[in-house]
Amino acid sequence: MLQERLQKALRMKGIAVFLLAVCCCLSGTQGQGDHEDQKACCPSDTGSLMKELISIGEKLGAMGEKLGTMGDNLRLMETRLQTSENEVEELKRLTGGRPQVAFSATLRETGHGNTGPFTTPIPLHYKKVFSNTGSSYNPATGIFTATVKGMYYFRFTMMNNLNDTPNSVVRLTKNGQGWCLSGTR
Repeated sequence: MLQERLQKALRMKGIAVFLLAVCCCLSGTQGQGDHEDQKACCPSDTGSLMKELISIGEKLGAMGEKLGTMGDNLRLMETRLQTSENEVEELKRLTGGRPQVAFSATLRETGHGNTGPFTTPIPLHYKKVFSNTGSSYNPATGIFTATVKGMYYFRFTMMNNLNDTPNSVVRLTKNGQGWCLSGTR
């Protein structure tokens, strides 16, 4: 398809050159007539026509180059698409066509520090997400939604603030119910 367009553009350039030649021939024969007004206008019209046709020819040449570049880009994109499709098929083969769910995250984007204190239970928002396969963890809400039936493994680490009266609690909640509690009171 791209080659057809390029060939069409080149044919158009050839037609433009042919028209230029025909115009030159016609204007030359018209200029040889007996009418003074025809002699005065034809040479200048021929010059403008030639300039315009040359300009059109240059524009067609530039369009042909752009078309060639676009063709190269299209072939590159087709190759990348085919590679991506192959990768998707390989992943489907590895997972048996079943979607996979996993995430890894940390509380802070960078650095360290305290989180809280909180007087009521609230979801912790793990801001730095390393991976989120299946997009089941929402860092804006701190909520993970199990979108695929199966067994899930959760692991978290908590550090105590080492105050005189330590009070650190982390609770894993499932469907609004406290499921697992870890900490000191």
